[in-house]
Amino acid sequence: MDDRDKLFDLITAYGKYEDALDAIKKYNRADTVNMSENEMNKFRHIAGSALLSDIFTPKVVTALGNLKESKDMLVGRGLDDTLYDYGNNQRGIEIGNKFRGVNPQSLFDYIFKTEIEPYRTKK
Repeated sequence: MDDRDKLFDLITAYGKYEDALDAIKKYNRADTVNMSENEMNKFRHIAGSALLSDIFTPKVVTALGNLKESKDMLVGRGLDDTLYDYGNNQRGIEIGNKFRGVNPQSLFDYIFKTEIEPYRTKK
């Protein structure tokens, strides 16, 4: 694979990520999971990386996540936020590789049940 192929994969992956974001936003409805802003941030990174892992290699998904986090650092999001997001991206890649071919709704349900719901503060 030459550099042009790698660049094409990254551009294609970014477009797929934007599509994934729409599906992720629709999942977080008030009548279903109703995640907080922090929960949604975690979910978005895990779910986005998991969805992309069904299409692209872990290296491409990691590179895309690194580009996104580099951009966030440049706009002042801070190192702690970047490291947290990076860890969630990696968790998403692990889940995506484990559940290749699973429909997005089932994947989102799994991520919510294993990565978000157990950490909610009990009221």
